[in-house]
Order: sequence, then C-alpha cells, then structure tokens
Amino acid sequence: KFKELVEKGTKLVLEQVVTTIASVADTTEKDFVVYYDRLMPSLKYIIQNGNTDELKLLRGKTIECVSLIGLAVGAEKFMSDASDVMDMLLKTHTEGDLPDDDPQTSYLISAWARICKILGKQFEQFLPLVMGPVMRTASMKPEVALLDNDEMQGVENDSNWQFVNLGEQQNFVIRTAGLEDKASACEMLVCYARELKDGFANYAEEVVRLMVPMLKFYFHDGVRTAAAESLPYLLDCAKIKGPKYLEGMWMYICPELLKAIDSEPEADVLAELLHSLARCIETLGAACLSNEAMEEVLKIIDKFMNQHFEKEEKRAQARKEEDYDDGVEEQLAEEDDADIYLLSRISDIIHSLFVTYKDAFLPSFQRVVPHFVKLLQATNPWADRQWGLCIFDDLIGKFRGCVGTGF
Repeated sequence: KFKELVEKGTKLVLEQVVTTIASVADTTEKDFVVYYDRLMPSLKYIIQNGNTDELKLLRGKTIECVSLIGLAVGAEKFMSDASDVMDMLLKTHTEGDLPDDDPQTSYLISAWARICKILGKQFEQFLPLVMGPVMRTASMKPEVALLDNDEMQGVENDSNWQFVNLGEQQNFVIRTAGLEDKASACEMLVCYARELKDGFANYAEEVVRLMVPMLKFYFHDGVRTAAAESLPYLLDCAKIKGPKYLEGMWMYICPELLKAIDSEPEADVLAELLHSLARCIETLGAACLSNEAMEEVLKIIDKFMNQHFEKEEKRAQARKEEDYDDGVEEQLAEEDDADIYLLSRISDIIHSLFVTYKDAFLPSFQRVVPHFVKLLQATNPWADRQWGLCIFDDLIGKFRGCVGTGF
C-alpha cells in the first residue's frame, strides 16, 4: 500500500498525515496510547522502506513522529518497539555519513534525544553508536568566504548563504546549510548529559572540549545557548571521576565562561550564560572560584548593574520625548523585559554564591551591595524592587546570625 501511495504521487499527503499524527500525539500525550498499536507498525514500515532520495523528508518526518509518540505514551508501552526503532535509525548512519543538507539529519538527532528521555539509563547501551554522528554534526564547521562584489553575484540570491557587506567592495559570506543541525546536535548533547548523568561520564571531557570553544560561536545563537546550558550538566556527569578530575575540568571551563559572559552581544544568550555560571557554582560547591575568578564575577555583576541603571534611565527619558507613542512604548517594554530577565539571572548568581560560600561571601557581597540597595528605591520600577527584595531575602534568610555590621 505504501509503494502504491508513493507511485500515485501522494507523498505530500503522507507527509502531512505523519505530521498531523505527531502533533496529535504531542498534544494528547498518554491518551494517545489507544491508537498506538494501530499506527506504529505502519510508521515503522515507512522508516524501513522509505530509502530513496525523494522520500528522505517523509522518512525524517516519520522518525520525528515515532519518537514523539514514544514520548507521549511512555516507556512501558514504547519499550517493545524501542530496540527496532533504534536499529532502523542507527542503520541510516552506519550505511554512510549523511550530507550536511540531508533533511533526515535533524530529525534523527532529535529523535535519539527523545528516545533517551524515554529509556533513561537504558539508553546508555546506544551511546557508542549515536555519539559519533551527533559529535560530527555538532563539530561541523561552517563554510565561510571573503568575496568581492563581482563574486557576490553568484550567491547573493542563494538562500543557503548569508552575507555581510564590509565596505570597500568586500563581503563576508557564510553557508547556513547545516547550522540548524549543528545547533540541534548541541542541544541533544545537553539532553544526554542531563538525562544520563554519570552514565555519560566517559563522554563528558570530549563534549566539554567541544562546547567551551562554542561559547563564542557567533554564527548561531542556538549553538552558544546549548554550549552554555551543557556545562553544569557535564560537570555533574564528571563528579563520578573524582574531585581532581572535576577540578581540572572546571579550570578549563571557568575562564572561558567568564570571558564569554563579558563579551556576549545577545541578551537571550547572555541570560543563559549567567544561569550556567550560577548552576556551575552550585554544582561544584564552596571554594570553586579562585580569587581571580571571584574578582571577575564581581566585575561582571558591577558592569551589568551599572548598565541596567543606565538603560533604565535612557528608557525613562525616551518616554518623555515628543515622538513617544504606543509603538515606542512597545519597544521600550520589550527592552524592560529583557533587562529584568538578565537581572533575574544576576540574582541567580548571588543566590548560588550565598548557598555555596555562606558567610565567606559576605565581604565580596559588600562590594556590590550598593547596587541592590538602589534597586529598592521607591521611584524604581516594581520589578527592580522585587529582585532587590529577593536578593536581601537570601541574605537575611541564610545569614540571620551573621548580619550585624555593614548592612
């Protein structure tokens, strides 16, 4: 029947049907179990037999569908098919590396991560088989070039390339094919570290050495975000290797993470970097920061808080300008939200330092405390006062007996 449908030119219909099934499963979750036995054999058949070039997208969508169904119905129901499904997915890579622009790549990598969530520790047996393809995709280096205006005529209308005019007849171009797959692969490595914990320990060092340089992969925000998110999970994985091993890994991570925070241009990525630092500190515990690293953290806090108040003042002035209207207010409100979100991440760092260092952090906190006192001023926006109260709540709650002089 499958062959007949394809020959009749109904491949597009099949793709839409598979996508619809995936959406229904994702929405209904456990309630989808009543349809499982009826649909799973047909979906597995498509994965097994949709091997021609024109069926790659259909096969990719079916792979996504099967993994979403498995996530919806849970391990108990999916377990009987999990091994067959994994064998079919792994066969795709063992028969030869997929090209960067193969539509199946992102579906495969995402499906493995969902199956990892379903199987938990039982997924460890597949790691030796899946890590190669995932690491290759995550390690992919984009194709870049410097072209003059005449050379640009061949690529400026090609959607697979992005370019930036550098002036003086020069253009920087980057081939975007594969960048989304690279970001997806990085996200999947985060998933493996988070779900498998010490079961991922043997891969932690290799992944750390991949992720840390990608904190400055400015070609794609998602890659930097995944790199930042991965670090505390990878440190947690490495705990089983002992304190010396963990210390060595952190000494490699810490300076690069602090540099990335200091130079990150995008607010969303910066928020993830700050959160990553906070979680790394909580994961490692007291004395994880050297004197130099603590100094850098305090400089980051000081720099951010100064910028926070400066931006707030500029927005207050903008609301008094003659051209102020609803459109301007919408933009200013978005900037407010972005700054407050970053402020919440600074609060995360302060919280992590209070939790781990306890009263030993008080002398350092005293150097930045004027910023948080300023947040509490009655003229400030309510969100400033809220986060100021949260920080002092941490201080009072954890050090009731220590707070006497100086605060």
